[in-house]
Amino acid sequence: EIKHPSQTSSQTVDTMKTKTILITGGEGGVGAATARALAAQGHKVLFTCKEQEEGTALCQEIKTAFPRASIKNLVLDLASFSSIRLFADKLQREYDQIDVLINNASLAPLTKQKSRDGFELQFGANYLGHFLLTQLLLDILNEAGKARIVHTSSMMHWLGNVDFGSFHGEKFYDPIRAYAQSKLAVLLFSNELSRRLK
Repeated sequence: EIKHPSQTSSQTVDTMKTKTILITGGEGGVGAATARALAAQGHKVLFTCKEQEEGTALCQEIKTAFPRASIKNLVLDLASFSSIRLFADKLQREYDQIDVLINNASLAPLTKQKSRDGFELQFGANYLGHFLLTQLLLDILNEAGKARIVHTSSMMHWLGNVDFGSFHGEKFYDPIRAYAQSKLAVLLFSNELSRRLK
């Protein structure tokens, strides 16, 4: 039986292990829905957004609905390697372990843009950003014992083709192909990570 988070009894919450869960891109869409559901179940939820103000409303909404919820928004720019490194370093100083990492954030600009490090933005943020973040957090995930890494992708990966000459945005920009490539890269990364961390 699957229950809506609002139907979860306090007894159920008390009998399960409370986990610390990090969600990238939690301020809206799938990320926000995931944050609400997990916070309602009694987990300690951390979610990232590019600007602090973007997540404030969601935190207030969740705390109003579930006064005992543990929810916090953190600033992270997945299009910047320096932001990712600073974020990972701070997270590891402030938390002993992360039980679940949900790599959810995703960008889909209609015009060609580049990350702070010179990569085509969708490839740079959707894939490379999560790749670097995951690598930097492997130690703190290992501290949890049975940690989980979850990647959200898209059926658009079926249209994806890894074009090694497009990573820096040198070629004609097709936003759909760029998005599909980034989602295929995420899927390939997830599969390989599963194999290596078995």
